[in-house]
Amino acid sequence: MYLTGAQNHKAAGIGQLAQLNDEILMSVLGHLDAQSLGRLSTTSKACYIFACHDELWRALVLTEFMGNFHFFHSWRGTYLCRLASTNLEPDSVVEPPPAKKRRASEYSYAINLDNRFFSDLLFQPWFCANVPLCPTWLEVENVDRRSQLSVEEFRRAYEAPNRPVVITDVVGKTREYLLQAYGDRPTIVGGYKMKLHDYYRYADQAGNDDQPLYLFEYFSEDLFAALGAARPDFRWLIVGPQRSGSTFHKDPNCTS
Repeated sequence: MYLTGAQNHKAAGIGQLAQLNDEILMSVLGHLDAQSLGRLSTTSKACYIFACHDELWRALVLTEFMGNFHFFHSWRGTYLCRLASTNLEPDSVVEPPPAKKRRASEYSYAINLDNRFFSDLLFQPWFCANVPLCPTWLEVENVDRRSQLSVEEFRRAYEAPNRPVVITDVVGKTREYLLQAYGDRPTIVGGYKMKLHDYYRYADQAGNDDQPLYLFEYFSEDLFAALGAARPDFRWLIVGPQRSGSTFHKDPNCTS
């Protein structure tokens, strides 16, 4: 922007809201409901770009519908489709155009309306979701990957010296098997209950989510059962698309 001398159309498009920086503005917009965001999006191209920011609609979907939704291309598209399925009046929100093919993202679609709109805050999630990892970052493999590992060898080579290992043949169930056997079973996704087949539908389309939701389900059968009511969960099923995962943290149950 500075090299070309292009003028940023953002301030002119949002009026007195331009007195707020983007972080504060998005925090304010986060308090609006879908009807208010829809009305705001009709006032100018700049307001449309802000009001279409998918993180706002993600919060609305998870807050209002929790895990009871079918993901449709974007969080905004998901909200609109879920709203239509409840037979409510959707005239207060912006209806998406018929999608013959999937858009790259709501952000890139909105920016195409005004290529002189600049916002680092809105650009960053799109950048994180779309820029590929540098291949050289993945060239060094410093964790053993083992198959056909006996319990005795695991204890001697990894448990006792406290060394990490990836066991490659411990899970023999395919996605198809899981969907057939547990597709209608509620699982924990982002703190909400979502059926497994609904989660896979989301994961298949989460390419534009910079921090995709991931499934974190536990199994109750374990050796800690001897502790009775004090038994922590220790055996987990974790499923997620590329780039999903937790931030750095310590296992709260101290089981790892």
